[in-house]
Amino acid sequence: MPLRRSCTVGSVATCLRVRFFSSSGPPLGCVDGAVRRTYLPFLYRRLRLNSNQRIYGMHRRLGVRLFPFIVFVLVSHGPVSAGWEVIEKDYFDPGLRTVYIDPDSLRREGKSVTVRQLTDYKLMQGSGGFGRFMMSPHRFFSTTTHKQIDCKAKRARLLSYTEFLGHMGTGPASNGYVDKDAWLSIEPETINHALWELLCDKE
Repeated sequence: MPLRRSCTVGSVATCLRVRFFSSSGPPLGCVDGAVRRTYLPFLYRRLRLNSNQRIYGMHRRLGVRLFPFIVFVLVSHGPVSAGWEVIEKDYFDPGLRTVYIDPDSLRREGKSVTVRQLTDYKLMQGSGGFGRFMMSPHRFFSTTTHKQIDCKAKRARLLSYTEFLGHMGTGPASNGYVDKDAWLSIEPETINHALWELLCDKE
């Protein structure tokens, strides 16, 4: 290239050895101040372009890796699923969990009623997990239960219990063991008490 020239000892011009930012590019030799003023801006633009390309590539790779996690978060924190209705009680710890019921699941038989209930937690619950993200079927953000309320005897029992890794009954599910013959007395200021007040006829 015409920029190549030799340096002499005692030259007034300040010499600067430069090369393209490429492993295959040969050195351009020694250039004086006039050539340097012309050539260095080009080098700056070349360096800036290469830096932007590297940053773009890094962001692109990072975006590809994070995309599944972003989708999971958006789905997990999406709007309330259709069919679930909130039960609001001060003793439900509203800052920590929200309790819902599915009105379409209501079944009445004599003095008893069955209903599906969902509990959505603000923070992950359960025992410690494993793997890259420390998650396992024993870690969950929400649970669903199918309950039967004996309105006359004021007692309740579980018919099914399921834990979900995501919010609002989404994500991988794990069914828990349930003893359907185990009736529990309904205690004050509990979820079962709220269900009994909401669903049972008090007459």
